[in-house]
Amino acid sequence: MECQIPGRGEVVMAKKRRMGAEDSEVRAKLIKAAAEVLKTEGYASFSARKVGARAGLTPQLLYYYFKTMDDLLIAVIREFNEIRHVRLQEALESADPLRAIWELNIDNDLARLTAELTSIAARHEKARLEVIDSADQLRKMQIEAVSKLLPREKTSEDQVSASEALMVGVALARLLVTEDALGFSAGHEEVLNFVERMLARYRQDETGKS
Repeated sequence: MECQIPGRGEVVMAKKRRMGAEDSEVRAKLIKAAAEVLKTEGYASFSARKVGARAGLTPQLLYYYFKTMDDLLIAVIREFNEIRHVRLQEALESADPLRAIWELNIDNDLARLTAELTSIAARHEKARLEVIDSADQLRKMQIEAVSKLLPREKTSEDQVSASEALMVGVALARLLVTEDALGFSAGHEEVLNFVERMLARYRQDETGKS
């Protein structure tokens, strides 16, 4: 990068800041620690000191791998998106995909970090773009899979679309996880029993077709 020396008009090459390797174990450790801070303490506590302490490393070392805390945040989102894609693919390839998709959406750790990153994305443009891009891909993958798994009803009026089933399931899972985190569980047992009945029904219908 070129820069001009004030008062002399000379152009010299500015020394580029050296950064740590992207495949470094230390970098991966920092990303994992940052995700834990966001999940357990929230964005308000997202600092080099907190992340460094969680990783057992110095805050100064963090800036060897990330120029700014925003860069670390984006790295967390991308890593989390990759994890969700892998987990979803595993769910779709399982013996009972509908149940696996439900369990993925109700996973407490994934849901809590998803909620925090979604909240951050509402006021952080770079984060918003990363979250939306991944969410769009995941939603399309799930809708395509669910559309092949839902049973065909006798009439179109009774037919539930993949989008309807998925959106209701995701919303329900998030509500259960959110309330559970607050220590509130009234009605949860009945709802979980209802979901179990629906999953068993769809599983039975799918088995009957094969």
